[in-house]
Formats: sequence, structure tokens, C-alpha cells
Amino acid sequence: MINLGLSAVFGREPKVPELMARRLFHSGYIKIDARGFWASDSYAAADAINRVEDGKVYLSLTRHELSAQV
Repeated sequence: MINLGLSAVFGREPKVPELMARRLFHSGYIKIDARGFWASDSYAAADAINRVEDGKVYLSLTRHELSAQV
């Protein structure tokens, strides 16, 4: 089994702490691409998806709640 903490260091997704990575792998997740040079991508667990309409994903979390998950 690959150590999820080490896999994040070597470029594998998701790049989050090991405990969060395990949760995301277990439940499924989406990656939210960040804009800007210094911005970092975010990840949302599948259970945070509220709905999908017209090719857009709407989450049940605020941006602050999403960043507090990690």
C-alpha cells in the first residue's frame, strides 16, 4: 500500500494531509482548480456536493468551510 502522505509529496492527488486524503479516497472527491500563481487547489468530498446543473457543481459548503476541512 502506498503511504498517502508520501504520495502527496511526489505529486499524486489529492495533496492534503494523510487523514484527509484517506477520507477523500474513501468517499470520493472533486478537485477545485485554483486561479492565480500562488493559489492552491482545493478538494471537496463527494458528500459536500449539493447539486450539479448545466455543467456546474454546487457545494453545500462555503469557501471558508471548505478550507477548514483540511
